[in-house]
Order: sequence, then C-alpha cells, then structure tokens
Amino acid sequence: MKVIGKLLTAVIILMVLSCNQDDEGSGPVFELENLQLKANSISANEVTFQVNYKIINASSYIEQKILYKKSDALEWKENRGETITGLEPGVKYVAKAILNVEKLNKESPEIIFTTYGFNHTGLIGDRILLNRQFNIINSGDSSNFIEAAPLKGYLKVDNDSLELKSIEVMSDYRIIISLPENTQYFFEKDEEYIESKKFSIGLFSGEYYIEITESFNYSSDPLVKEFTLYNKYPQINSVEVNKSYVCENGQGFNKLKVEGNFWTLVGGFYDNANDNYNNPRELSLSITSVDNPFIQKVFLKEEDMVYDKANYISEYCDKDAYYSVEIISYNPFHTLQNIYLHLSKEDFPPGEYILKYDVIDYGDEEFKSNEYLFTLE
Repeated sequence: MKVIGKLLTAVIILMVLSCNQDDEGSGPVFELENLQLKANSISANEVTFQVNYKIINASSYIEQKILYKKSDALEWKENRGETITGLEPGVKYVAKAILNVEKLNKESPEIIFTTYGFNHTGLIGDRILLNRQFNIINSGDSSNFIEAAPLKGYLKVDNDSLELKSIEVMSDYRIIISLPENTQYFFEKDEEYIESKKFSIGLFSGEYYIEITESFNYSSDPLVKEFTLYNKYPQINSVEVNKSYVCENGQGFNKLKVEGNFWTLVGGFYDNANDNYNNPRELSLSITSVDNPFIQKVFLKEEDMVYDKANYISEYCDKDAYYSVEIISYNPFHTLQNIYLHLSKEDFPPGEYILKYDVIDYGDEEFKSNEYLFTLE
C-alpha cells in the first residue's frame, strides 16, 4: 500500500508540473523593438521629445518616462511627459527614455542635445564700420541676449578663424561685435592680391554654437549685402597717359590716370566721419626712373596734393602735382580709386618708371602697394 501511495503522489506532481508548463507556453510573449528617443524641438529653456518603439503582445499598461541630466552630472532627473521645461540656456544635456512593460524596464540609447544659448529665429549682421564692427540683430522675436549664456565668437574665413575682439550686449535682440584688429591676417598667405574675402561669425553661447552667415545694410548701400573683409594693402591696377599738353609758359606736361585702391580721405566716406581707421596718417606716392634712380619724385599728402579740382585744371602748369578722386564703386574700404598725376616733361623725360603708393595708418602700421612699371613716351 505504501508503494502505491508513493507512486500516486509522484503521478500527481508530474501532472501539476506539466500543466504549469503548458500554461506558461500558451500565454503571449511581448517583444520590444527599435526603442529610440528623438529631440523634436529645442529652445533655450525647453525641449520636446518623441519616443519611438515597436511593441508586440504587450498585455498590460506601458509606463513611459524620460531621464535627463547635464552632460557632466552624475545623477539623473526624471520627467513623466515628453516636454522638459526649466532647462538652462547654452548647456549640453544627456537624455534617455525608459519603458516599463510587464514589470520590466527597457532603456533607449542615450542622446545628447544642447539648449540654445538664446532664442532666435534669424540672425543677420548690419555693418557699422568696415573691417571693424557689425550689429548682430534678431530679425524675428527677441533673442534674450541679456539672459543668454556667456557669449564668445570667432571671425571665420573658409577654414581659418580669429577670436572676436569683443561682444557687447545692447538689448535682448541686438549685440555689437568688434572684429579682431588683425583682419589682414587672412590675406597674408595669398600669392596674388585679393581685394576682399567673405566671412561668417561663429558665435558660442555657453556650449551652444551657431554660425551667422547673412548680413544686410539698412542704409540700402548696394555695396554691402554680406559679411566682407577688405584687403588693407593699396594696389595699383593701371597707369595710362590721359593727356600730353604744353602750358602757356611753354612748359610741357603729361597727365596720367592711375587706377587702383588707395584707402580714403577725411570726410570722404560716411564710415570715416568719426574714425580714422582707413584714412592714412601719412601717405607717399613715389615715381622713380628705372634707368636713372636720381630722377624721382615723392608726392606727399599735404604738400603735393591738390584738393580743388578746378584749381588743379587751371592753375597747375608750373609744378608737378597730383589730384585724387574718391569713387564708391566696388570697394568701400578703398574709396580713393583714381589718382591723376601732373608731371613735367622736363622733370620726367621719356623712359620706364616705377610707381608706388605707401600708407602709414594711425597705429603706425605701414602698408606698401605693389611696384607698377609703366612707360612715358
């Protein structure tokens, strides 16, 4: 009897185990695929996420939450919705989605996002001084520059850059950037003379970065519609004899037209009204004979320049002189683009000559032009 009882007990245990196994195998098994977290919209203080996944045979409620933290923080913060508010501007964050399904937690891969250093819809530049200062203005809503994360910027030309001299916050929607002093740096490696180069502004606000490429001049100046740097070096492009004549006293003269880039003169361009940044403190226009270096003349700014065109035409039959003309045609840094030379045939006989134009600015920096070879006949 005892043997039969033991066998009966064993049979019952096997039947129970078999039933349990059948119950486990017959129930649904959930599958979770492609769990991803995506940042749909970011501002200075807020981010909205989208949680993407594919789930099969989930029989109970799916609990969803998002964990986030600053990139250098150790502890995570928890958010139940897909929008997180109260973030700091210009800060790099890490986030991940957590799904609780069938009492099991599933994590998405971590993503990194950076809040805007300031709110903006479109930033453009407005020139204040060529090669010197620009307004950066929000063309849409307020940028909140006053409450922005610390600002730092760079002047960028192609793959090269220099740190900005300064950034001054003027209002919520406007800052003034001052370019570095040595903008000429971008021209130093050029093998040939280049008049101007386009640039952009790389602007950091905390860890947030944006590159500003659009500029606009509110004075409707047709010359400046984009960020542009101008080469400070003078350049002689051409020399031609405009006229050869004899004055009443019998003295013969040649009148030459010199075209190129020669800085500007006091009051000649509105950018220069209160600043001497592209007005030479000293200039020299020199002409030298190739065959006889003793035949030379150096025209200086005050002594040899004629300011009144009428006098230059009517009263300069007795001396060598020059008259310059400012024209705003294509290069607003070098508005002085035409120089007329009045040369005595006695002082400058036929032959080959070299012409040069040199400038010393108000910081005592010297800028020398090319040496231009021409012929007097």
